[in-house]
Amino acid sequence: MASRSSGKFKNKFITFSSSSTLVDFEDADTLREKLSIIHKHSICSNTNIEAVFDLILSHATNNKLGQEELPNNILILSDCEFDSMVNINGGERPTNTFFDNMKIRFKNNGYILPRLVFWNICGRSGTIPVQKNSLGVALVSGFSPAVAKMVLSNKTGPFECLLEQLNDKRYQPVEDAIKGIIAKAS
Repeated sequence: MASRSSGKFKNKFITFSSSSTLVDFEDADTLREKLSIIHKHSICSNTNIEAVFDLILSHATNNKLGQEELPNNILILSDCEFDSMVNINGGERPTNTFFDNMKIRFKNNGYILPRLVFWNICGRSGTIPVQKNSLGVALVSGFSPAVAKMVLSNKTGPFECLLEQLNDKRYQPVEDAIKGIIAKAS
């Protein structure tokens, strides 16, 4: 996804840790070089997701980026066992969810929070970063071409993602069979 981004976020990814880092692999020409850079930055002592959002926001404000220069999607590859999502910074309401507060923080700086895709690559259940249907947040799990295709799409809601999967040509025979059954029943 980083190579598909544009502007100041092209060829960059952010590490998870107590203080996140914006890592650039602009000079990496091959997949092997990119994987080597990723591997060098793969040590993760903890998963402070707030540090990730703070880094994105500070990078945007420090570089005076416009909304169009921010990524449309933030793909978070994780075991989804994040540090406690608590905001201690002023200005947000303590009754809001973490993501509500992030939306407010981005809005206060003239930005819209990008779409978030949490991809649970560990497979443990019970590690869910959101507890309700949050617009602009997608939760995915598993490893398959279909999951990768969905993650890389710009669909924002679970219903849109489901429809995209069901409308795939792979399922056309199922749709044709159902239409045939309905036609015979009429």
